[in-house]
This record gives sequence, C-alpha cells and structure tokens, in this order.
Amino acid sequence: MTFLNGRFLPVKAILICVVLLTVPQKLYAGPLVVGYSSVTSVFLPFWIGHEAGFYKKEGLDAQLIYIASSTTMAQAMFAREVAISTVNSGSVVSSGLQGGDLVLIGAVINTAAFYVMARPEISRAQDLKGKKIGVTRLGSSSDFAIREYLKKNQLQAGRDVNIIQAGGMPELAAALNSGSISAAPLSAPSSYVAEQKGNRVIANLAREGIYFVIAGLTTTRRFLREQRSDAKAFCARSVGRRILCLSSETRPKVFYANMRRSMTLACSRAA
Repeated sequence: MTFLNGRFLPVKAILICVVLLTVPQKLYAGPLVVGYSSVTSVFLPFWIGHEAGFYKKEGLDAQLIYIASSTTMAQAMFAREVAISTVNSGSVVSSGLQGGDLVLIGAVINTAAFYVMARPEISRAQDLKGKKIGVTRLGSSSDFAIREYLKKNQLQAGRDVNIIQAGGMPELAAALNSGSISAAPLSAPSSYVAEQKGNRVIANLAREGIYFVIAGLTTTRRFLREQRSDAKAFCARSVGRRILCLSSETRPKVFYANMRRSMTLACSRAA
C-alpha cells in the first residue's frame, strides 16, 4: 500500500493568522497545551515542533496531548484544558452555530487523508449496503469523510449503511479486525495495521476530491484576545519553521521515533 499514493503532503499550509486583540493577562496558567486528535502521521509537524525544540525557541512551554477525535477535543477546549488543537473545520462551524467561540487560525492539511479499509469479502462501495461502518466519533473528520464517500457512491448513511462510533483510530482498527464493523476510514499507521490483519483498501479518499480541513490549527477567540503573543508565536513563527523542517535532516529521526510510538499504540489496541 503506497502512502496515499505518494500524494499525502502537508498541504500548502493555510496559515492565515488572524489580527489579534491585546490583553495583558494570561488565560492559561502553566504550559501551553496543544492537542492532536488522532494517532496518525498527519500530525508529524506537531511532533517535529516539539522534539526539534521550535516551540521553546519561540518562548512557548508547549505540552502535546492526545485526545481522540475532534468532537472530544472541542469539549476539552470549551473546558479550557487545551489552548490550541487540531480540531477540524466541521467542529469549528458547529461550535459557532451553537454560540461557541472556536476559531481556525490555520490548517495543516485540507484533504481527506484516509483509506477506506474493509473486510476481505468487500471489494467495492456497493458491497457496503446493509453493513456497519465505523468512525471515531460522530461529527469527526472520519465521519465527514466517509459520509461524503458514501454520497459519491449513491449510498446514504442511515438508510443503506449504519454508521457507528468506535473511539480513536486504534479502536476503530480493532473493531474492523474483530469483524464488528465491515469498513472504516483509517489513516496511517492504523490503516497499515488493518491491512496486515487481512483487510483490504477499497478507496483512497485523498483521490476522491473530498476537500475538508481535517487537521486545523484551532483555538478560541478568548485565547486570541488574552494571549496574543502566544497565538502569534505558535501560528506565524513556530508553525512556519516546523513545516520548513519537513525537508531537513531532522525529519526522518522525528518521524520514525513518533511512528514507532504510534504503531505500538495502534498494534496493542488493534490486536
């Protein structure tokens, strides 16, 4: 399986930094908590920023934490447990419609970076009729991506297929491997684990023309007002430097170290 057919690139970073208001107080005491919402190589830039010391160089005492799915991550942001995260654009819009204050300040990737992995007996989208498809959480990037894929293949969630939520990517792979679901949108390394267990790739969503900010740089308007300097350092300087690092000698070292950790987690949960 070629990794997104060689087309998985951290997109031309949509780093549109917002004009921020100034307030002297700090909203978050202690480290700047940065959350990523999936065990996947999509978030390599965040690992690089942390391990290559770019956050520290910008004066940011950043702490990376993993919280499965954008919808769960959004709740942590509402509770002020996370300052900046990878919450997707769908969750930001939903928050705004409900009076929340989440806001995108940039993005890492704007295409659906998933493979549709299926049980061995399924070879095409139409074979999914009457089956269960898993996603991490309803409203998550995996949920949005699979619904768009089904629409493109004249299938309707709720009528033709049932969509159920499983948790994080490793849990989703485990559900597929056990046969409790027939298919799931998975990203690396969970897609690799699923394939090694005998499942098959029936679609590469990066080639399906499904454009969506699945990995945003999201914060709250309150954070922008009250910690302008931290937001600017993270968005305008720290993010830009870690993306440039993707072509430096640091990339392989950081990539393999973090992917080993991710693979260990994925394998242990998908066993």
